[in-house]
Amino acid sequence: MRRSANFRGHGAINYPKGNRGKGQKHLREKEKDEDFDLLTGPNRNEIFQVVFDYYTPRSHFVILPRNGFEHIGRDYGELQRKYKLEFVNTAMAMVAEYKLGESTLLSVHRGLWLSNKEKFHASVCVGVEEYVDVLKAKEEEIPDWPSTKYVTKEWRASKSPRDFEENVRGYPFKTYYRDELKSIRDLLTKGTGRGSINPSTTYEKYTLLFHSSEPRVGFAVEKTSDEASAEDYIQTLDAMSRFAGENGLTDLEGTKTDKDDKGCHMCLALGRDNHGK
Repeated sequence: MRRSANFRGHGAINYPKGNRGKGQKHLREKEKDEDFDLLTGPNRNEIFQVVFDYYTPRSHFVILPRNGFEHIGRDYGELQRKYKLEFVNTAMAMVAEYKLGESTLLSVHRGLWLSNKEKFHASVCVGVEEYVDVLKAKEEEIPDWPSTKYVTKEWRASKSPRDFEENVRGYPFKTYYRDELKSIRDLLTKGTGRGSINPSTTYEKYTLLFHSSEPRVGFAVEKTSDEASAEDYIQTLDAMSRFAGENGLTDLEGTKTDKDDKGCHMCLALGRDNHGK
């Protein structure tokens, strides 16, 4: 579905600890390898760069501001429109350069789910095989690769610096997912959590799809054969952002006990085969 998007999470979600980007040390350090960028030639962006998630081996690429642009904001809601445009164009360039498929998602952390509160970041999530293919094509260009400096406790399958692919394939998504659903069921049973989202079927021009078993609210528009533009994507992200804000999921201040209750992921379908579906 063109510009379909998943707004993942609501106030009653207890997101599993350890899966909000924990271990992404490259987001907490000054980018050391500024010259490495997965985007090349005309796709390369002057403000954002794209790298592998070295420290938490999952099948997503990380979009980060280049050195000197950390000031643009730490959260999507703080970005000026010109930076939103550059950010979305960067994600679209990844789809184009590597011919990423229809399962590609652009994921933006909001509220207390931010894993880095110093500078903006987002993820381009893809299938494992697509991620591994890009890794094999580019790994010789990664500075000091392989190296023990990249290995963290998030390398669950193997601690050998040569086993990044094995770790990507073995990352425990299913374990986290089971924990997440159990937490939600516990909250519903106890009658706790915000529970404040209005079960309306529409929001602005979007149809809202409340998932029956997963912590997601989908945003959908009528199918079309037109190709989505960066402005289309920004419009959808902005709508999700307003929806999140109205439901208390974009606040950057709070206590540790608030963390599960005041955050979300905004996920936008970017795949080149999504248009008109």
